[in-house]
Amino acid sequence: MSDPTLLTPVVFPEPELYLMDDMHLSGLRGFKLVLSGYWEVPDGLSPDAVRENHETDAEADLYEIAAQFSRAGARTDIQLQFGATGAAEREYQSRLAAETGADGVLLAEELQSVHNILVPLRDSRHQAEIVDLVSGFDADSLFILELYHVTPDDAAVDAATDMLRDVEDTLLDRGFSEADLEVTVEVAEDPNAALAATARDHHMVVLGETEQPEVSNQLFGPVCTYIAEESGTPIIVVREL
Repeated sequence: MSDPTLLTPVVFPEPELYLMDDMHLSGLRGFKLVLSGYWEVPDGLSPDAVRENHETDAEADLYEIAAQFSRAGARTDIQLQFGATGAAEREYQSRLAAETGADGVLLAEELQSVHNILVPLRDSRHQAEIVDLVSGFDADSLFILELYHVTPDDAAVDAATDMLRDVEDTLLDRGFSEADLEVTVEVAEDPNAALAATARDHHMVVLGETEQPEVSNQLFGPVCTYIAEESGTPIIVVREL
């Protein structure tokens, strides 16, 4: 299996992707990262004029971020676009994800470590894609990879546990050890709130997206957006290829 590709949006003129150090990013060495810089051009200004004034500095920022991933062992590439805000940016990121064959989109304002990963699974949707992407993490760099399901119904616990155990078996076959993996099924009245609370205790969340954005300036649907906003934890949204 080839290395999974992650598209990583970096929004200018004030990019907010703060990295820690090479050692803590080593879990991503099995990935290719495409840093997708997008400079939001205000209404009334020419994208070409803004590009002429800021392209060099923006590319330098992207290369500086890329160098940290590269030193940690990940392959990197950069892309830079100047355009309107809102829907235009979302459409560009979606188009670039398709063009690059990205397996997932990494949404992060601050990426401090990649040692403790939460993998919520609602059902079988995106399960194969999620397993393939998760298999790209460097098992030697992980403390724990938690397979997680939350349900409001006690009667669904056994079926959810069986589902997660099947995924666990697949990951064991992919080179993870029993010490790397943890299975958790939680019962909660508000599954999204429970998921956001659990996400706060992890360095990264990997989940599939099945819902469309509610507003034009959102790249993903309401569940992903809610988890990102409430937890502040970096999220990889797995694409359906």
